[in-house]
Amino acid sequence: MRHAGYGQGEGLNWWETDRNLQRTVARYCPADALAGARPLLSAFGALCGSQISPRADYTDRQEGRPRLRAYDREGQEISQVVYNPGYRQTLRDVYGSGIIAWRHQQPAGAPGPIPPTVTYAMGYMLSMAETGVYCPVVLTAATALIVDRFAPAALRERYLPGLTATDPDLLTQGATWLTEKTGGSDVGAITTVARQEGETWRLTGEKWFASNADAPVALALARPEGAPPGTAGLALFLVPQTLPDGSRNRCRIRRLKEKLGVTAVPSGEVLLEGAEAYLIAEAGRGFKVMMEAINLSRVMNAIGSAGLARRAFLEAAIYAARRTTFGKPLNQHPLMRAKLLHMLVDLEAITALAFRAADCFERGEPLHRLLVPIAKARSADRAVAMAREGIECFGGNGYIEEYVMPRLLRDAQVLTVWEGPENILALDCLRVLIKQGPADFLAEVQSRLEAVTEPELVPLRSTVGSAADTFRSALSHMAAAEPAVAEVQAVRLLNLMADILSATYLLEAAREHPHQVDIAAMFIERLSPRTGWGITVADRIALERFEAIMDGAC
Repeated sequence: MRHAGYGQGEGLNWWETDRNLQRTVARYCPADALAGARPLLSAFGALCGSQISPRADYTDRQEGRPRLRAYDREGQEISQVVYNPGYRQTLRDVYGSGIIAWRHQQPAGAPGPIPPTVTYAMGYMLSMAETGVYCPVVLTAATALIVDRFAPAALRERYLPGLTATDPDLLTQGATWLTEKTGGSDVGAITTVARQEGETWRLTGEKWFASNADAPVALALARPEGAPPGTAGLALFLVPQTLPDGSRNRCRIRRLKEKLGVTAVPSGEVLLEGAEAYLIAEAGRGFKVMMEAINLSRVMNAIGSAGLARRAFLEAAIYAARRTTFGKPLNQHPLMRAKLLHMLVDLEAITALAFRAADCFERGEPLHRLLVPIAKARSADRAVAMAREGIECFGGNGYIEEYVMPRLLRDAQVLTVWEGPENILALDCLRVLIKQGPADFLAEVQSRLEAVTEPELVPLRSTVGSAADTFRSALSHMAAAEPAVAEVQAVRLLNLMADILSATYLLEAAREHPHQVDIAAMFIERLSPRTGWGITVADRIALERFEAIMDGAC
């Protein structure tokens, strides 16, 4: 097994050693475009595995974390965040790679545009190395998206070049400031006030959990004076830290948060004290436009969750191949084989789900209103679980800070709350189903299942079809129930939809790559009700085909 030849995940090229990622990217990239992008992906995979990851280990320690320098030596308030040199170099490397830029422009000398799937794959590998840098990348991507699509021409010309720069000296990072003391998910409770003074808007309020707190520009929701309550009264603004004349804007960082994980990104309490702001979307449109940024963040969150899960699996697989217990390698014990394959199945399922959600979002398919929150919820949940399971594979060593596993577990937890926890995502799905019905979801499943005609896959297709029938029945039951009853079942419905979609995409992968039939079979077996006791499909595969699956699928 090739995992036995690796010392650890760090130091590897994370593109060249990840066959499932390569296959997934190929599914959504034209062959000629992928051929041109492979050198970029390989270089970035080497960068993440050999340089960014060790820098992340240092930044995670107390002495490497960002700190707030509130005042300069003359007592002037400056709200400056101080970073360690390695973190700054990582920012230069990551943004210089084009992870944001290639979403908006074609690289010099490239034969054509870079497909979005390529930059998503870069995000996946970055999250394997440093979720705390992936966070500001996501925020900058979301800011660039809104400025590009919705900002007035003058604002777009002023700020988009910096948001999409590959030259670190020209870079302008972005942020999205939503959360206030009155609520995180309850965006309509925002109390920040926008007051218009001639051509200028001024914002007054407090953003309670502002990540990338020192970003040069931020998107902020605020309520213009006289606007109605709730999200309908919110307008969207761009807030620069530095005004066009070079002076500081009236916003300051009161303090940085002490967080469980992703300590590399500074999250702070930002006070807006009559801060000058530029209108992007007026009241009535502000929240709807901001939802575009939130949806991109949710997609990138799902991709990042899959990347972090991949790192947890990779480290566990390598450790289990090299560790000897009771006279033989740890991965030769049947229970460990079953655990590793369980992790691999989850990894491939959420990777398939996340990249299809990204593809759906980029294409503007109506299905993305369901698929994006489903992918975000499921992938984040499994990232936390896989980080925990990875620690179990290590045993006591997995609990030691010299290994990466504790950092992965701490960092993974933010993925479940970033841009909405599971409950909020489930309610979003329920609202879409009530308003638009399940036709898009069912069409996605049915059209793909109909293409599955291979004899060895037909029984699996039938199981997924039965799960889709269960979904129809559940939705009918919820539609006839009291609203409170429907709401309390929303998370179960979301997870059923996640299971059905994941199984469908794994079946597709099995059609393209026959050695992945076992992966699909192990996942789809979970959809079948257990009757009696006995050896399962997953048990048999773990006992008989473990090496082939591990070598071929990862």
